[in-house]
Amino acid sequence: MRARHERRIAGGPLEGTATGVIGSLAYRFADTRTQPFVMGLVGLLRSRTTHTYPVSGGTITTFRTDDTRVAWGGGGGVRMFLTPRFSVRPQFHMVFSEATGVLGLAVASVALSYHCC
Repeated sequence: MRARHERRIAGGPLEGTATGVIGSLAYRFADTRTQPFVMGLVGLLRSRTTHTYPVSGGTITTFRTDDTRVAWGGGGGVRMFLTPRFSVRPQFHMVFSEATGVLGLAVASVALSYHCC
């Protein structure tokens, strides 16, 4: 997973990236053609930020961070079988980590899967 952000805060640009490796474990509520599920997430997240801003006296200050911490989260979605072999899975999850100041990263995705057995 990789996310990037840019914005202006306190009179200067704030730029950052978050790169992570996240694993998930899902629980499906049904074994039918439509399967709602919840999932728990855990992994590592590396956060890098650069913030440049003016301070008193007209001096420009740049603050940089580079931190790797444990990430955790949860989410859910629904797996819907289109045929016995193909399914579509829209899902949403939130990832939190102290590497980002416990800022949540929201992710929405849709997957198309083939089930061989």
